[in-house]
Amino acid sequence: TAEGRVTTVAGRAGQEGFADGEGAAARFNFPQDVAVDGNNNNVVADKDNHRIRMIAGANARVTTVSGSSEAGNVDGASARFNEPIVLAMDEGGRLLVFEINARKMRVVEASLAPPLLLVPKVLPAVQHPLEKDYGKLLDDTELADVTFAVDGQRFLAHRCVLAVRSPYFSGLFKSCKGLSGGGGSTAGQDIVIEEVSAGAFRALQRFL
Repeated sequence: TAEGRVTTVAGRAGQEGFADGEGAAARFNFPQDVAVDGNNNNVVADKDNHRIRMIAGANARVTTVSGSSEAGNVDGASARFNEPIVLAMDEGGRLLVFEINARKMRVVEASLAPPLLLVPKVLPAVQHPLEKDYGKLLDDTELADVTFAVDGQRFLAHRCVLAVRSPYFSGLFKSCKGLSGGGGSTAGQDIVIEEVSAGAFRALQRFL
């Protein structure tokens, strides 16, 4: 506790052994390390029982996650450990177990809740004010000064915005290539964009 008061979560002092159960009814044999998952459950490396145990819930119910009474080096659903002493948990809720006698690292697919510090934080998408302003300008065609003919449709746009945002459009406006009638400066002429669908061009406008 914050005051430094020590309490026993599970097991009983001076009584080693093996037993699952709640609180003082459970038994451990030389527990070595603890890892805490995202649900505040305690996972224990029960060294001399060759097992990985879990203490969960308000009643401190102890269950066996993996391992058996016999030491060994067996993977799978009937896994055996040889004196597990160090535990860690990754961002996927998997347990990493180090065994002192086997001298190896094992992974237990326990499907536990990852520790909160390891859970990726998804930040809400934030639209930049300038992006909002460009979007408003695109929707307001009153000040548009260029028209594109694409896939049978006409799109009004703003030269300065496209020229600043895209080297392609900047070069297109300067060279006047692709303009119907061969003139880019004459009012009322459309810039013809070929081999592009109307939907793709609309998406490109929004992107730029």
